[in-house]
Amino acid sequence: CSSALDTLTVGFHFFPPSGTGGVVVWHQIPAQGQSYPAPRWGHVLLPMVHAPFSTVSRFLLFGGTNGQQFFNDVWLLTVDLSSCPDMPSVAWTQVNPAAVAGIPSGRADFSTTVLSFFQPASPLLGSTFKLFFFGGATQQGPSDEAWILFGSLGEAPALEWKRVDADVSAGAPGSRVGATAFYNQGVDYVTLFGGRTADGRLLNDLWFLTSAAGENGPTKWCLGSPDGLPSAPPPRAYAHADVYQFRITGGDADSEARW
Repeated sequence: CSSALDTLTVGFHFFPPSGTGGVVVWHQIPAQGQSYPAPRWGHVLLPMVHAPFSTVSRFLLFGGTNGQQFFNDVWLLTVDLSSCPDMPSVAWTQVNPAAVAGIPSGRADFSTTVLSFFQPASPLLGSTFKLFFFGGATQQGPSDEAWILFGSLGEAPALEWKRVDADVSAGAPGSRVGATAFYNQGVDYVTLFGGRTADGRLLNDLWFLTSAAGENGPTKWCLGSPDGLPSAPPPRAYAHADVYQFRITGGDADSEARW
């Protein structure tokens, strides 16, 4: 993404299911109304609602930066295909999660994974979810904080922030940006791999956060393999992990091998 602020636009690029004559066609759709997120990069935009045979989809946006400030706002993007399947209408709504125990500071290039998600048959009933966030770049430098955003996205979205209070007696991952996070629902733990430190050094350490969703005993950080281990994947940041298994691909690294 370009760092030049004058090249950024606020909008939604939609790829219709059918294209035109076998050619992929993107449509830029401007935000409707007076309220929409500021231009940014380094954020996350997650699909949160898309029931079968429904024309309405919803996406949740958090964080990011414009190069001058870091954002911690949360937005809901609603995409409606009912009026015209090839050119949907879109609307942004800012959501203010409850902050019983504080909220994360503005950040970008953090790690994200989905801890739980339930989608009712009707989008109007709203999905319920838990999202996990770790680290990222902040105004004070890379972070080592872990947060959970949870709640429901019905007609009246209700969200809440919770900082992860984990046992760090066996150590914990240090501050970093661009780490890869993956959640294994079967054993309720988050796997965290690699990232980049404040001085630009790439990492290849592996960490586990047990009982990440808080449903299977105490939450605790455990070291899987230390940084610098030769038999581990080469150090990297911004790598991709498959949805169904922890398989590392790509990222900023000296090797393009898959693990």
